[in-house]
This record gives sequence, C-alpha cells and structure tokens, in this order.
Amino acid sequence: MRTTKKTLTLSIIIPAYNEEAHLGACLQAIADQTDPPDEVIVVDNNSIDKTAEIARSFPFVKLLHEKCQGLRATRSRGVNAAMGDIIGRIDADTHLGPGWARAARQIFADPSVMGAVGPVYYHDMPFKQLFFFGDRWIRSMLFAINRSTVLFGSNMAFRKSAWDDVQDSLCTEGEFFEDYDLTIHLQERGHKLVYGPHLKAGASARRLDDSPREFLYNMSFHTKTFTRHGQRRLFASVCKYLYIFIYPPGKLLRKFYDPQTQKFSLHKVRQPLASRPNSNT
Repeated sequence: MRTTKKTLTLSIIIPAYNEEAHLGACLQAIADQTDPPDEVIVVDNNSIDKTAEIARSFPFVKLLHEKCQGLRATRSRGVNAAMGDIIGRIDADTHLGPGWARAARQIFADPSVMGAVGPVYYHDMPFKQLFFFGDRWIRSMLFAINRSTVLFGSNMAFRKSAWDDVQDSLCTEGEFFEDYDLTIHLQERGHKLVYGPHLKAGASARRLDDSPREFLYNMSFHTKTFTRHGQRRLFASVCKYLYIFIYPPGKLLRKFYDPQTQKFSLHKVRQPLASRPNSNT
C-alpha cells in the first residue's frame, strides 16, 4: 500500500519589545518568502511604542501578548501557542532570505533532525558579503570540529516535538543566553542539531551600539551559559573573543554607515546610537 508523505507545517515565532523601528522589515521579509510559512506569531512583551500596531498591519500575523517581562517568557508563550511541526525562532530585527522557509522544510524532511541554525549577514552593516562569508566559514568549521552546532535566536528552527520534550527542564532563573540554554538541553536529550548553509538570514549588528562595558558584559554570557551547566565549549569561547575583537572596528563602521542609504555619511556620526535591549532574562 502506498503512503502519502506528510507535508511539514512551519510556524515562525517573533518575540518583540519596543521594536517599531525593525518589526515591519522583519515581517515584510516573511511576506516575501517563495514558500510562505503556515503561521507567523508575534509576541508583544509590554511594548509602549507601535510594535503591536505594526504586527496587526500584516494580515497573516497572529499577535499575542506576554505580561511577564523577559525574552524567555515571551519566546515560550509563542512556541507553546504554535501549531506547526517546525518552529522558526527569529528576532524582530531579523530579515529572512526569500528561500528560508523552503530551506527549513527541506532540512527537517530528514526525521532525525531536531534543530537547525543557519548563517547570517548583517543587514545594517557595510561589506555584507564579506561578513556573510566569514560567518558561514566560522560556523561550518566549528560544526565540523564539534559534530554539532549551537542554535542562535536570530536564525534558528527546531521541531515542536523536541521543544515539548525539553521545555520543562529549561533554565528559568538568572542571566544567560536562552538560545544556548535551549541548545544544551536539546543535546542532553540526544536531539540532533545541524548547520543548514541555505538557512540564510540577515541579522542586526545593533549590539555594537552598546557601550564597551555593556558589550563586554553581554559577551560574557557566551561562556557563562555553558559554565552554569558544567560545560566548556570551544564554540562559545571563540564567539566571545571574536566578537570582542570585532567590536572596536565594527562600532567605528556603524558610526559612519547609514543602512538606509547603504552609504558612508558624516551626518550619521551626529545621530544617537540606540543599543539593543538586554535579552539575557
């Protein structure tokens, strides 16, 4: 008897807190997908700007609200409400490539795959291709060394069944990277995580707008998250020190680069920098 292969459904979850400047472009990139997702959920986390209004302006978006302040609660609210077999988890400033949804479905057509992460370029920085090739090379190299990968909140996907298996064991107290924590618990349960080179997305480099003290504090969570689980990871250490190395020249480039015109401008230097909200809680 011939069986029909089930088409995997895809939900995309976007936690959002005061993201009126970024959410519209994020949702437009989803609207432009060659194979659209089955569900898009924006979870508003007590925003006081036009975040919710922008979400409502896209007819395909389901808008939810989370009163408990923090990324972990906001993420979990969206994932638990999602109906898809696959959960795409991105940031409100992520720009998915037009083939992202198709690539996600192709990756998870392999039933052994439980989670995936893809390469990113920085859509609000100059030299996008250079940064993209560097990011892709580093991630593929570290995956080859570790035979596994680490999920990044700006561009990742996982099976809803894998989430259901680990959600009760996820850490809830203290400051740490919630995407790394999810990675650790998935791996402890034996779930296979892969690097998907075609799962391409644009991320924002606005973390570079942090003060040096804020930036160093945030980068410390690359290693602290694994340390609290009694682990040491080459991946986390490389990421931590690589970002610290990139911070000074990257911050200088952002001072002169206008992502709207995609040109360097002296007028940009006079504009105040808006750092990214701390998302470790």
